[in-house]
Amino acid sequence: MSFIYRTLVLFGQLALTFCSLLGIYLLFALMDYQGGIDGLLGLIVVQPLFGVILTLITIGLCACIGLPLRLQGKLRDWWLHRTSIRFGLLVLGIALLVSSVLNQQLVYDAEGLPKHAPNAWLAIEGWFITGFSLLHAYPPLVLQNWFYRLGNSGSAAQ
Repeated sequence: MSFIYRTLVLFGQLALTFCSLLGIYLLFALMDYQGGIDGLLGLIVVQPLFGVILTLITIGLCACIGLPLRLQGKLRDWWLHRTSIRFGLLVLGIALLVSSVLNQQLVYDAEGLPKHAPNAWLAIEGWFITGFSLLHAYPPLVLQNWFYRLGNSGSAAQ
């Protein structure tokens, strides 16, 4: 039961992180859309493809950074019992993303025309913190204990 449960949690974490980060990327791409058929084609074809690639790279980096949380027993137990830290990181990451949109900076496009864009440093920090917190978000301990009891009661009946 433990292997099945951990595998299901891992796939859930990967799916949640992938869908969330891709959605955030596409939202930022939509905010950058300036109009025109070439921009629309890029928004529909190129941006989702680039978003998938960037999301997979981010998941890989966050997985490498958080590997001790998964492999080292004491650290994993500490992380599992600190739901407030995981939630706080998620709130911080989303706050940084929102702050990057609210604190726009003046940049110049390819034609040399000025335009406003989200603050890149805040967006990058928010992107990685959000990705890390989602990738290493575990179900609450109450739900984990319920799954363990459910698995143990099913195996005892057989």
